[in-house]
Amino acid sequence: MALNIAYTKARFHRRCFACLLDFFILLLVFFASFIGARAIVQATPSYQEKDNALLTIRAESGLYHNYVDSKRSIDIVSYINEEGFDGYNKWKRANDAINTFIAYTKDHGMPDSYAKVSKSYDDYRLDPKRTYKDVAMFIKNEQGEIVENPAFIEKSTLTIRYEQAYAPFIDFYLQAYLVTEIPNYNELVHYQSNMLFFAEIIPAYAFSGIIVYLVPVFIFRRGRMTFGKRLYNIATLDSRLLVPKVGRTLARFAIFYFAEFLLTPFTFGVPLIVSFSMMAFTKSKQSFPDYMLKLVEVDCVGTKVYFDKAEISVNDIPGMGKPLDFKMEQEP
Repeated sequence: MALNIAYTKARFHRRCFACLLDFFILLLVFFASFIGARAIVQATPSYQEKDNALLTIRAESGLYHNYVDSKRSIDIVSYINEEGFDGYNKWKRANDAINTFIAYTKDHGMPDSYAKVSKSYDDYRLDPKRTYKDVAMFIKNEQGEIVENPAFIEKSTLTIRYEQAYAPFIDFYLQAYLVTEIPNYNELVHYQSNMLFFAEIIPAYAFSGIIVYLVPVFIFRRGRMTFGKRLYNIATLDSRLLVPKVGRTLARFAIFYFAEFLLTPFTFGVPLIVSFSMMAFTKSKQSFPDYMLKLVEVDCVGTKVYFDKAEISVNDIPGMGKPLDFKMEQEP
């Protein structure tokens, strides 16, 4: 006599709802852990020293606006656009930013950079392509100085003069010179970028994944459930239709979270699309990690899952000692 234990594969829509719930929890945990990691990093003396140095360079260069109430800066063009200044203030602030940066290279003992930036500004303004309604934006006056063409002034507004003549030079030329010509600036920016990625984003990502996708499967050991799958009563079984061993559980987490999930933002969502397509359209209804590890998700409402076959004969039918037969039923 054999004992038949049958399981039904979990429905696709229930699995999707469980995944969405887990993802929502992941976002909350990631946001909280990222804020915590960022606060810790920014409290270190070395970070504060480099951050202050970067803010100082940006403020003195004229290409950024530093907010007094917070250690935050924004490039001057974005600041001008966001603040909604009138045409005159847009034009004047852009002019001031350009002149301030050119003076900065001179005042800080960078004669080569000063000459390069000054020549670039002259070439930019006298470029034959620098026109508006077929009129040159800049000309040389009788003294040999480069000034705005009166015809350009007549045909345009101050806002147009700002948008067509000055803002592009700041965005596409001076911002590049800030990185290439100002000593230590590039190193300070790279330091902040590295800290953001390696000391804030990566630890927060790893911690969030462990909390949401790994810790629960050891709390809800019978079925290796996450919080979402516990709510929807979806259990994971291996090829024996028993609860997967620890090694396979860890492998599933690694494939899903550090391969499939991590690669998704860099591949236009291809890994997750493929995995969900396999869940929806293949005969086995397995995601990619489950297919690789021969795992299956089943509906365990009113049905118990087991760690081994011995557990069944001991706990469910004492003394039976008969061979056990497991079956997988298709979705109704």
